[in-house]
Amino acid sequence: MNYVFNLDAWGAMLASLPDAEDLALRRMIDSYFEREGPLPRDRRELQALIRLDWDCIAPVLENFFDLDERGYVQPDLQEEVERLQRRRRISAANGARGGRPRRV
Repeated sequence: MNYVFNLDAWGAMLASLPDAEDLALRRMIDSYFEREGPLPRDRRELQALIRLDWDCIAPVLENFFDLDERGYVQPDLQEEVERLQRRRRISAANGARGGRPRRV
């Protein structure tokens, strides 16, 4: 899934993080959009996905993500993923009908 990183929304939070946690958060955001949903619950799987030590990952999860039955969820990211998925469905439906509807 293609997305645009919203520096306004995340910039202030990233600026306050140590470098390793900043990198962990950016990789988690990227992975969230690649997976189009929550990060895995399994510690080993998540560590392999983010490619950093757990001591860099754990504080970011604790501060920015919620754990539920689906995995580690970030509400703002989940909302954006759902918005992009809706937009993709609309575009696909329009494409199947021959393109974007004409403006009247």
